Amino acid sequence: MRGHVYEHSIMKIKFKTIFFLSCLCCLYVVKAQVRPVVYPLFLFSLDSGITGVSQIFDDKIPDNVNCVGLGEVLHGGKEITEVKSKLVQYFVQKRGYRTFLFEYPNAAISLLNYYLSNNELTSFDTLKIIASNAFKGSVMVQDSSFMNLISWLKSFNLTHPTDIVSIKGVDIYGASGTFSDYFMYNFSKLLDSSTKAGIDKNWNKIAVDSIAQIILSWVDVHRMLVKTRLKNFYSDFFYNEQNAQYAIRHAHLQTTNIYNASFYRDSLMAENVEKLSLKQKSIFWAFNGHVSPFSNFSAGKMLKANYKDKYYTILTDFSNTATSYIKKNASTTVLPEHFHSKPSTVAYRLSKRYRIKSGILFYDEIKDRKKIGTLVESIDIRGNTHILGKQSFDALVIVEDIKPVGPK
Repeated sequence: MRGHVYEHSIMKIKFKTIFFLSCLCCLYVVKAQVRPVVYPLFLFSLDSGITGVSQIFDDKIPDNVNCVGLGEVLHGGKEITEVKSKLVQYFVQKRGYRTFLFEYPNAAISLLNYYLSNNELTSFDTLKIIASNAFKGSVMVQDSSFMNLISWLKSFNLTHPTDIVSIKGVDIYGASGTFSDYFMYNFSKLLDSSTKAGIDKNWNKIAVDSIAQIILSWVDVHRMLVKTRLKNFYSDFFYNEQNAQYAIRHAHLQTTNIYNASFYRDSLMAENVEKLSLKQKSIFWAFNGHVSPFSNFSAGKMLKANYKDKYYTILTDFSNTATSYIKKNASTTVLPEHFHSKPSTVAYRLSKRYRIKSGILFYDEIKDRKKIGTLVESIDIRGNTHILGKQSFDALVIVEDIKPVGPK
């Protein structure tokens, strides 16, 4: 009898052990099912080919998408520029995108676009000088990844003479000053001698917008002369002229209502993107806050409303730390500042809950949005952090750390 009881006890222990282990296995399976689908980062080098990017994005971005918003969590981050440059290469080489739209005044990069688009001009040394001058007001000029991308675009155009890529600026911020430089450098011979002498005399004495206003007023009076002399260059000139006028209005709005100014700037950025995307698929390279459709003031929100499923957003974020050069208050001096990933963001939660430090995830593939959320960080040029919520992205690229690109 005792042996029977003993055997029965042993069987109960075995059953409990098996049941306990089975429960653990079930828990593991459940956890494995809800674990976020995160794809590993591709190689950043433009010389490494696009196979890795293709394997991730080919089936994710529909062919009917007309504009891809390519966001950056902050300006001047080395790893972010590398990621975005690689994505531009993919969209150009594999998906047929031919217009590269940049958060920058077009007047500053008109000459660069002309050089990129003209296959009779083949010097890469000259290209580097022109690109450096074009982006002299941006940290991009010191970023080798971005400059390598410009060279890659030139190489692509030289080997695809009937299917070239153009680069255009869509921002109005700073467009009045760059228009003045653009006009005086390229078209000052159009001016009568007295007007030119007056501009030269006051070039460093009066405000940039005042110089631009003098030139704009002169152009308006001499419209037919300008159109006749510029011929095929007039459409680009007129686009730059319009943006200079918008920039002057924007500067005035900034002194009266900062929210109206933000809306005005982004609405015109969206209008420029749409205008330049009519004939070709485009890439809109800008700050997360401009690209994302979440913010009430963003160009991305307006583009999403108009394009609907033809607008696709790829944002970027970091899971650990980032360093960037920041302009404090109204100062023009830039200083390095360190940032830590915010606990509410997807990037931070993936790192802490699943030890996923970097990778790519897609909004539609996030199964448990309550656990990791959908929030993305956006740090502006003044160092202010904004959290973009709801469906702020279609795809999100996360790097662990971001090193700065800035003054040497």
